[in-house]
Amino acid sequence: MTRPLYAAAHDLAKPTTDDWHKGLWYERFVDIYQVMDSSWSIPKPNPNHAGRSKNDWIETVTGKTGNREELERHAKALLQRSQSLGGVSAGFKSDWHFVTGLGNPHPVENGFLWHHTLGVPYLPGASVKGLVRAWVEQWDDSLRAEDRKTRCLTWFGTEDKSDVPEQSGQLIFFDALPISPVTLAQDVMTPHYDKWYEQGADITNLAQEPQKIPADWHNPVPVPFLVVKNAEWLFAIAPRTPAYAEDARAALQALQQALEWLGAGAKTAVGYGRMEKNDSAVTRLEGILQQEREKQEAERCRAQQSPLEQAMEAVIQRPAYKGLTPYTALIKAMEEGAWKNDADAKRQVAAHIKALMQQEKGQWREISTAKKPERDNEYQRTLKVMQWLK
Repeated sequence: MTRPLYAAAHDLAKPTTDDWHKGLWYERFVDIYQVMDSSWSIPKPNPNHAGRSKNDWIETVTGKTGNREELERHAKALLQRSQSLGGVSAGFKSDWHFVTGLGNPHPVENGFLWHHTLGVPYLPGASVKGLVRAWVEQWDDSLRAEDRKTRCLTWFGTEDKSDVPEQSGQLIFFDALPISPVTLAQDVMTPHYDKWYEQGADITNLAQEPQKIPADWHNPVPVPFLVVKNAEWLFAIAPRTPAYAEDARAALQALQQALEWLGAGAKTAVGYGRMEKNDSAVTRLEGILQQEREKQEAERCRAQQSPLEQAMEAVIQRPAYKGLTPYTALIKAMEEGAWKNDADAKRQVAAHIKALMQQEKGQWREISTAKKPERDNEYQRTLKVMQWLK
């Protein structure tokens, strides 16, 4: 008999931190099944039964999940990738529950879609593309019939979903990823006609199989499943060529409307998956990326500098000189004895100071018009630098 789990794996202990791969545990190590004859099954919740049930297994992964640093790194990579292609991105926050992969096979009946490496729920790019297409084809009343066909052909490759694709769509829809760790919780659905859904197509005699008929005498059957609560997501769309950059922006607007009105993932008919645009986290990440780019540019510039230029930059960055202008910091360092044993370097530093002072209006002053030139700071600094230049 094929069992869901090797017998030796029953002794595995669940990690106690929040950043472990809960998806791997949830999908591969289900150990709550019971063996009966030549088959196995997962016990249903029963207050009179002490054994573990589906609810107990789902509870093993509820709570916070995802490594913050890893999620931030992937979000920054997605931002950079879409920007390099001339694309657009935006942050969205779900206003209630979100569930993805509900139809995936799993021993507890309802599956869940986990990112393979991050161990968090996500929305595949194909699902994002399908959501935008649904909005364009069925819901966007602002489009004329011809505009609708043009958008479908341009964005998705076909005018109608049933057509054989003549080309790839001109837009790339990336996977939507959580920006930060998410909270998982257990929810429940209560279908009244579970036998009808499962075996209705196999009915051979209505009189002999009343339990399979949809009727009001059936009791609801609670079915637990896993959901995401109030998560922040990063969506990105990019053009395949720069000529379609405007289409990418229009597609992002369509995505925003679709998320607000239709929702993403499963069970959208009862309000799951609705999201509102919220770019606060994305703005923060873009700020971090900008700082990293500036740091990389500064390091590149330093690598191209001569040893003397690097030494001057190090002087300017000294904590003791914080708040001073670059030329004032260099003057102070010279006064304190920097480069005193290297006349050539001293003249080069002085020439650099002169250039910096000349860039600032009124700082390089070879003649003083003050009544007391000894109190004319700019004039005195200029005389000092001119002396070093000799």
